[in-house]
Amino acid sequence: MDERKTEQSCLNRNTVDCIAGLFRRCIKKLDIFVFSSTFVLTFMVHMYMFTNKFINHDDIAYLYHGTDLLSSGRGPLYFTQGISGFTSSPWLNAVLGALYFAAAAVLIMRILRVSRFLPTLLISACIVSFPTVTSTYAYMFCSGSYLLALLLSVVSAHLIQRKKWPAIALGGVTVALSMGIYQSYFPLTAALLVFSMLVDVIDSRFSSFKEFITVGLQYIAGLAFGMILYFVILRICLKVNNVELIDYQGISSMGIVTFNQLIDRISAAYKNFFYFYRSAVFHSFFKYIAAAAFLFSAVAALAIIFQRRLYKSFSAIIEIIILVALIPLACNLVYVMAGEFTVHLVMVYPMLLPLIFPAVISERICFSGILNSRSGFVSLALTLALLLTQLACAYEFVLIDNRAYFYMDMTYKNVYAFMTKLTAKIELQDDFSSSTPVALIGKINMDSNVPATPGMTGVFTGNSVANIYTRKHLLYNVLASRYDYVDADTAEQIKQTDEFEEMPCYPNAGSIKTINGVIVVKFSD
Repeated sequence: MDERKTEQSCLNRNTVDCIAGLFRRCIKKLDIFVFSSTFVLTFMVHMYMFTNKFINHDDIAYLYHGTDLLSSGRGPLYFTQGISGFTSSPWLNAVLGALYFAAAAVLIMRILRVSRFLPTLLISACIVSFPTVTSTYAYMFCSGSYLLALLLSVVSAHLIQRKKWPAIALGGVTVALSMGIYQSYFPLTAALLVFSMLVDVIDSRFSSFKEFITVGLQYIAGLAFGMILYFVILRICLKVNNVELIDYQGISSMGIVTFNQLIDRISAAYKNFFYFYRSAVFHSFFKYIAAAAFLFSAVAALAIIFQRRLYKSFSAIIEIIILVALIPLACNLVYVMAGEFTVHLVMVYPMLLPLIFPAVISERICFSGILNSRSGFVSLALTLALLLTQLACAYEFVLIDNRAYFYMDMTYKNVYAFMTKLTAKIELQDDFSSSTPVALIGKINMDSNVPATPGMTGVFTGNSVANIYTRKHLLYNVLASRYDYVDADTAEQIKQTDEFEEMPCYPNAGSIKTINGVIVVKFSD
């Protein structure tokens, strides 16, 4: 008996040792640092959101259950929401999101071959704080799933980058899965591959222009396979479930485009690339930070070209020109996929990549002879400029994120106070009972003092939240007020009555009145 126990103990020890050895071979110290620092940074940046419950139009409708969005091309979204228990739980989604970001950050460092601790820390800070993340967390009920899609898109780029056909095919599968959750992360895979090729050119990893073209075609093949696979699976699922795509955010026409439309969309991708960094999402001074990031990155790239004598290789120069020209298109590929009018902040995460390039390229500047030559001091100054610019980008993102959360907090409190007073007045009506029909007519104007956050998708002003299509869900789920609302035809009939015409607008005296047995609240004419 003792021998059996000893034998089993040895087996268990050997199994654990085997797993530990595999972990040590596959995971480096830098990976552990990036994973742990990114996980912690996610909480540091977004703790305000994680420890509160803010609302927007969609999130208030899906507090306690998932959503089946096969009709909008996102069939797997419902199943991935099961990981968070089909609830809009801020803390659970916070943990899941932090894990996804941490894993994605490790792979991004590998894809872009960043190996120094300080650049990886600054990049991680930008990865978790880019304003697109705040817009994603505004839709808390599906934020975990969306960030899983982000991770899968990064995994896709990492697999495709291995340049072996089995890995490329597997990368295509993860592209399809990522798109099945949220289509807008497909451009992230494409943009990561473009930037990885740019880093490869700078690091002289291509032996010839032919190899450069071959690798590019392999990457395109992996992306194309993933997108085709997504559409094939989607069509099969739609057919089996007898569902048609809805005309939402251009999904029903994605991939169906005329030549002229294609040219217009490509043009929009380039135009909006340069516009984005001076958009109202950021503070007015951010355009100068972004300009500095681009300028210092370009200067650093030129310095490296001269340090490594890449200018002597005509093919290397052509490769750099091609890739730099493709960056705006790859980052803004969502404009080509869906059309300009459908794109909003939550869809443009790849626009982060040009802003983290200063940290990527900073560790490639040569420091030899730093104390004995003018070029050494120039190299140091340029590296410091790159890293300080990266730090400025990260801090700006943190400011934007927490400004948005503060506004969401104040907006929620304003709307909650407004709705509390409204429901109290309704229920204080002499003829009110739980079965009395109620009609809320018109658009609320609550005169909230909370400033708007232009361009920040999912972050609404007081009037917007008070008038959301899920207003009845808000009253029921948040204020525990469940009324017997009249239908649209009855509401229209009430609006035609003389009594309604004579009523003042809420909150003036007489703005709540019983008409034909219905308690009517008149918000506007």
